Amino acid sequence: MAERCTICGARGLVALGAPGRRGMLSDGAPLGLPVARLGCRHCGTAALAPATLRRLPKRLYGPGYALNAAPPAAADVLRQEGYARRIAALLGRVPDSVLDVGCGNGALLLALGRLWPQARLAGMEPAPGAAGAA
Repeated sequence: MAERCTICGARGLVALGAPGRRGMLSDGAPLGLPVARLGCRHCGTAALAPATLRRLPKRLYGPGYALNAAPPAAADVLRQEGYARRIAALLGRVPDSVLDVGCGNGALLLALGRLWPQARLAGMEPAPGAAGAA
């Protein structure tokens, strides 16, 4: 594939397996269309394929999108700490900075901050409720 990675600019993204005929948002809301993803061999970024992006509704994360619209509960903290440990193990080094796109209520960034206190952390969240909770 000739697409470039939106994070590092590398060419040669690979198609990641689609889980089924219809995709869903993180909160379980159905999209009604397949969701194709591409992965970057260079930096590890995974993202929606351009063909999928063109078919998505213009506004996915409006006021009704409620996933992570509250501060992290104890179960969220534990789950995100597990993700943070896995990310740290896969990366194998302390990064200078971390950008979490679609950071929800910030629970993963908080967990990464505890592992990497010297790293600069930033998050972006389009869903109004989650952004408020972050």
